[in-house]
Amino acid sequence: NTLVVKKVTGRILREYLEKNAEFWSQAGGRIIVSPQYDYPTPMHFNYDMADGIEYTIKVSNDPGERIVSLTRNGEEITDDMEFTLCVNNYRAGGGGNFNMIKDAPTVKEIQTGMVELIALVIGGKRQTVQRVIALASDDCAGSLVELHAHRSRDRILRRGDERIERPLERGEPLAVIHALGPL
Repeated sequence: NTLVVKKVTGRILREYLEKNAEFWSQAGGRIIVSPQYDYPTPMHFNYDMADGIEYTIKVSNDPGERIVSLTRNGEEITDDMEFTLCVNNYRAGGGGNFNMIKDAPTVKEIQTGMVELIALVIGGKRQTVQRVIALASDDCAGSLVELHAHRSRDRILRRGDERIERPLERGEPLAVIHALGPL
């Protein structure tokens, strides 16, 4: 998955949110995932949440009339307002029947993959101290650490060792972070 920035109007934004609101329905007085998104194959990837705006979904309303409030910074969003919306390339291509997004003009395509972007955000500029809890007796975790040490030219960590984690670099395996144990 990569990211795509689309230019949308308030009308398109509302259509997009209405499509997302179809993900929910009611049964027995409870809000549930609509059966069409849950059976026979769960399609939970077809629900997006938007950030930077405030909106209210009233699930009891008919589909297409569920967004009862849509504002940005306290100001009501009108059909003619323009926004940029960042979505994954699946959604940008209309995936999940989000054709209103596919038809919107593309502002920018970000070719860095999502996993790499998440790793950069997590690794970022923060430095964390990690303790190796129990690697000596665990061959699998020990192998991961030895692989990491070989790739990064670090010494092999042993039980009780501490080290400062540096920001992740491109192509660095994420599994090593999990193998080192909890903070």
